[in-house]
This record gives sequence, C-alpha cells and structure tokens, in this order.
Amino acid sequence: MKRNDIHDLLQKNDFIVTIQGRDAVKVQGYLLIAQMEFKQLSIKTEMIHLDRKEKFALFKAIIETEKGVYIGHGDADPQNTRGAILKAFIRQAETRAIGRALRWALGDKISATALEEIDLEQDTKEYTKQTQQRQKKEVIKPEVIKPEVIKKDVKPEGPPSKKAL
Repeated sequence: MKRNDIHDLLQKNDFIVTIQGRDAVKVQGYLLIAQMEFKQLSIKTEMIHLDRKEKFALFKAIIETEKGVYIGHGDADPQNTRGAILKAFIRQAETRAIGRALRWALGDKISATALEEIDLEQDTKEYTKQTQQRQKKEVIKPEVIKPEVIKKDVKPEGPPSKKAL
C-alpha cells in the first residue's frame, strides 16, 4: 500500500488523532497496517522492570516478520502517564513498546508518533473534542485485502524467542 492510501485507511477507521496540529496514530492503526503488510507477524513482549510503589514499568516488544526482527521499548510513570491511564501504567508501558516496535517494522509506511506515547494532558480539549465526535464502528479495510490475508499469527504474550534476542 502507498503511504497516502495508508493514511486514508487510518483516518476512515478513526486511528488518527490530531494533537497540537500533528497526526498521532493509535497502536491499533499500526497493528492493522502491519497485519496487511506482512505475511508473517509475531508480537512478543517482556517486562523489563516493574516498580509498583513508584508506578514505573518498562517493557520490551519484539516484532518478528518475514523482513526481520524489530525491538521497541516503552515505559510509563507518573511523569509521562496521567489521569485514568496512570492506573493502568503497566499496560500503557506494554502498549507503548508494541507501538514503537511496530513503527520500526513498518519503516516509512507510517511516520506519525503513536498516540499512546503522547502526554494527552497537555492538549486535553482538542483530544476530548475529537473523541466525543467518534462513534464505534467496524474497521474498514480495502477491498483488495482478503479476510484470510489479514489473519496473522499475532501473539501479544510470551517470552521472546532465542532467535529474536
């Protein structure tokens, strides 16, 4: 898929949010494009560090595709995670790691930062307005993509393979 087609697909599915005048892509959007772009896709995560008292979590995500292995790290703590999301700081750190690794794997297909990496407290009004305008809807996929192609071996949990390390 071409970059413009990817952008249009992400917008149609509400996977792009504009924050401070710049587009940010939800990790769901990265995952959708990765499932369409790669014949083989495996996602594994590993918790590197957890401090419940300080509310700090650090994860490593390993994305394996037919094109290679991509590693991303994600953290969450009270300085970069606020509000209701802070209660889920462990999941937020894991999501950030997956988003970063997917971004590396997709290369120049998507250049926007993952929404989950942005401190939304800085621009709550704009984000809230866009969120309120959205309605839940079915994911729109291009007609050229057959359903059996989209189903991939996506495994969000488990230890990393020796090959990936």
